[in-house]
Amino acid sequence: MTPRLKGKLTQGTGGAGTKADEARKTKLSFTPKDLHDHLYDCLSILDGKAAALLQFDAILVATSAIVLTLQKAPSAGVTVMVGAALLFAALSSVMTLSVVYVFWTEAHELESDIMYAKHLREVLDSRTFRYRLAWCLSCLSLGVVAIGAALNVL
Repeated sequence: MTPRLKGKLTQGTGGAGTKADEARKTKLSFTPKDLHDHLYDCLSILDGKAAALLQFDAILVATSAIVLTLQKAPSAGVTVMVGAALLFAALSSVMTLSVVYVFWTEAHELESDIMYAKHLREVLDSRTFRYRLAWCLSCLSLGVVAIGAALNVL
């Protein structure tokens, strides 16, 4: 993975951009509950985006299947391109499913605010990275199926 791609996939993870970091920079005070709520809000936003990406992947799979069945003259090039698009969409779906895994705060985890906030941040960072990787795979799938469809028309 190139440093530029890795930078795009990990941007915003690793503790940057949390309320705690903002508070340290601006000398604002915040409560552990505020931090917990902020991190859960971020996870909720990520869940919504992942659900939309799963729907888009489903459209890509359906489009790929249609292109495969409507080939004018079966062509190995088109079949390989659309097969690759199906593979990328499937990989994106699997990666996205790992993002929407259900996660609840347990009462015993709330004993140490700092440790729990750190754990929530690690969960958020991990899911953000997997979502971005799934998004890239989905975009790749879209490009490949578009090329395959264009080759089919030509």
